[in-house]
Amino acid sequence: MESELLDDQDYASVHQAMQLLSSRYLHALTLNARMTAWAEVVTSAEGGFADRDWLHDAWPILTERIRRLRQPKLDARNALPRLGQR
Repeated sequence: MESELLDDQDYASVHQAMQLLSSRYLHALTLNARMTAWAEVVTSAEGGFADRDWLHDAWPILTERIRRLRQPKLDARNALPRLGQR
């Protein structure tokens, strides 16, 4: 992800997802925190589905660039076939 620069719209989409979903998930969460937490759930196969749900809900809010840059990390962990699908 570091090889491609993000623009204001990318950062705004991440911020918007954090704001919109913070009340639903009881506290402010960051995209990085949810990506890390989901990786831990996948690795340990324990815990709930809160990380998947957060990422699923945030995915359409994020810009195409953010989704394109983050999807390979999810694919590498076999997290989900595609986050846009449940």
